[in-house]
Amino acid sequence: MNIHSYNTKEISNNLNIIFLCGIYFKRSLPSDKRRILKNFLETDPSNKAVILEESFNFSKLDERTLTYGDTGLTNLFQIENLTALLADTIFIIHESLSTAAELGIFASNPNIIDKLCLITPDRLNVEEDKISGFIKLAFFNKDINIKNITFYPQVQVNKTSMNKKGYYTRFLNGNISNNLGNNINKFINDTRVKNIQLAFKNNTYKKYIKGTTTYFFNKSRDRCTILLESATVKYQIIALFGIAEFRTDIIRATNVEDTVSMTEKLYKEILINTIKKQESAIDKNCEYSFRFTDIEYQNINAKAIVGYVLYILHAMKFVRIPRKSKTERFSISHEFKPIYTELGKLIDTTKDISFLGD
Repeated sequence: MNIHSYNTKEISNNLNIIFLCGIYFKRSLPSDKRRILKNFLETDPSNKAVILEESFNFSKLDERTLTYGDTGLTNLFQIENLTALLADTIFIIHESLSTAAELGIFASNPNIIDKLCLITPDRLNVEEDKISGFIKLAFFNKDINIKNITFYPQVQVNKTSMNKKGYYTRFLNGNISNNLGNNINKFINDTRVKNIQLAFKNNTYKKYIKGTTTYFFNKSRDRCTILLESATVKYQIIALFGIAEFRTDIIRATNVEDTVSMTEKLYKEILINTIKKQESAIDKNCEYSFRFTDIEYQNINAKAIVGYVLYILHAMKFVRIPRKSKTERFSISHEFKPIYTELGKLIDTTKDISFLGD
């Protein structure tokens, strides 16, 4: 039997997850701006763009796509926030009240704001400044100044009444222009995480230490609290796929519940092994609890966040999670292999010889 634990090696990051937000996603429309932007971004093989509507929904009636509820997430606020926390970069094509709401959700979270960028149509083309009023006062000032990139669209005018008209915009000729593409790439390069290094810190003051997996014990050392951030959880879970036994086991899963439970069990086991490796005099019956510092107020538990990391891998087509099937099983793509192989270097494996006795 093998014992796995996380180490503190520094490795290169070959994956850049980009969350794309915008107005209603038109799945069958080639000119949909998020679809065009996704195709442009993924010309760089390290970029993986996520459009949630492509892969997930809230309805259990549509068996073609996974439902958010199967992971324990119950509302759009949780889903949008968690996706943004797991992403390396967020682009909002901002043209509507719904995208203004997304901006408000993300810009109020200090863990998200620095990797957030708006893409807005030129105000002269649509006869409206999309960054005005409350948005300008709240998010474009000396204290907060969110990055905004302007594009110059093709415009279709829809007259809804004698006095009201709306504008439907497209990227010019269905492409990302050189200038727009250069600005987008510059923002990605400025914000992306180039290297990954895990750190485990025991903090007797019981406070989270930024950029680490922080833990602390009670006086009798029979209870341990582990504090985590979403981005760290993402890397730690992807690293699990570097373990051959785990890959062998998980491809037998035929539904979401089994997939998530199997992953959560191993993930918690490795976290605990890592702490045991660093610490002495831990009560053998020590109880471990897990708290997620950047989503703590949203009442999202370990199972939900582990499940949602797997959902994001599904959205990037690195894995395929069967919702509930007698014939289909969990699968892992060849494209995912270089990613989990590199991140798998963050896990050490030793042989358990305790069963041999003294």
